[in-house]
Amino acid sequence: MRAELKQAVILAGGMGTRLGGISRDCPKPILPVAGKPFLSYLIENLRRYGIRDFVVCVGHLGEKVIDTLGDGSALGVRISYSIENVPLGTGGCVKNAGELLDNQFLMLNGDTLFDFNYSDLLSKYSEKFSDGILMALRRVENVSRYGAIKLEDYRIVSFQDKALEGPGWINGGVYVMKRATIEGFPYGNFSIENDYFPSLATHGKLYGAKYDGFFIDIGIPETYESAQLLIPERCKRPIAFLDRDGVINVNHGYVVSPDRFDLIPGALEAIRHFNENGYYVLVVTNQAGIARGYYSELQFHDFMNWVQLELRKHGAHFDGYYFSPNHPEGTIDRYSKSCFFRKPNPGMLLRGLSEWPTFKEESFLIGDKESDVLAAEKAGIKGYLFEEENLYSFCKGSGLI
Repeated sequence: MRAELKQAVILAGGMGTRLGGISRDCPKPILPVAGKPFLSYLIENLRRYGIRDFVVCVGHLGEKVIDTLGDGSALGVRISYSIENVPLGTGGCVKNAGELLDNQFLMLNGDTLFDFNYSDLLSKYSEKFSDGILMALRRVENVSRYGAIKLEDYRIVSFQDKALEGPGWINGGVYVMKRATIEGFPYGNFSIENDYFPSLATHGKLYGAKYDGFFIDIGIPETYESAQLLIPERCKRPIAFLDRDGVINVNHGYVVSPDRFDLIPGALEAIRHFNENGYYVLVVTNQAGIARGYYSELQFHDFMNWVQLELRKHGAHFDGYYFSPNHPEGTIDRYSKSCFFRKPNPGMLLRGLSEWPTFKEESFLIGDKESDVLAAEKAGIKGYLFEEENLYSFCKGSGLI
């Protein structure tokens, strides 16, 4: 069984010299962007993909990073810190964090936000590239600031000089690797990009996957200034609300175990499309089986976590889910009632619209019952009645894809 990757290592120990006075008294990764530390955006984005454990490597003014982020509880995650007493570079700082690392982990630069389908990256790593390091690549219009990467199939074969100008693929500053990989790293100050990656590429163990997501590096004054508007704007997305039974999975009646879970044809493709095209995906589902005593809330949550893992294996995910355990004819007293959250009432949708930064006018719901569509109307968004066999085809025919 494939282990789920839950940990990210963030490199936050740099001096930020290219920013000049901007970062003199504040480490670059926690510089304020629209009133929030830059790293909080990066962490919140990764949390959408199931990353809950973070190791932050700090050096220059590291105590300010620790004071700002704390243990991570305010962001809904757990944060540990690896402290550099002397500069160790991007390779040495990961080696220094060795005892804190899981068997496999993400590694990211703390001054770059790259928003793409991390579920796809992690799936590719587990299926094809776990014998080396997999790097997320980003296409830019001018590679001169970063240096271009030459790729043959998925193998990175060379790193081209920064003197080269024009469009191309660059290192997006996001990697997946195993803890065993860093055991061969030397101790002391060294650059993983300059001192290790070229050798790994020579041996055919450095891989790259191409992504076109939002990308910004706050390492120079111009991009830091741009980030003040671009990042908050990127965080605001329309919501694709999906009913569960009959839309994501076949409605066998009170589905709450893996052996009764069958995906609707095209569901994975549709969810993945929404993931990769700027939507939050939220599941909204009535669960009268809880009120009728067929299963507990805990069993429901455990099952939803299992569904999430199954989706992630195929590069898809939902960002959250809402459910109503109540029904007027329930046999469990505490759930035997009507409520504002049970569709056709709009409570779940309104809660989702209030809890996620969204464009309401572009949000919609797909359900397989008239009560779903009525809930959408009451919430002030469009509702689509799914009565076909393939969800992706339905979404395409409805103009949602």
